[in-house]
Amino acid sequence: MSRAGWLMGTALAISSALAMAQDAPESLLPPGFDRPAPRPSRAPAAPAPAAAAPAPARPAAAP
Repeated sequence: MSRAGWLMGTALAISSALAMAQDAPESLLPPGFDRPAPRPSRAPAAPAPAAAAPAPARPAAAP
């Protein structure tokens, strides 16, 4: 058999194997990969600080 015949036979075998493999695809991903973990819920915002009391007035300077 000539070299071209071997090359054609090899190409046919490879392409046939690839075509047959498409009939039964298998996932390479682990089980449950399509169900991601739920995101953690956001913490409620911190309450706003209370309004500060006005600063005390300075006593008048002594003369």
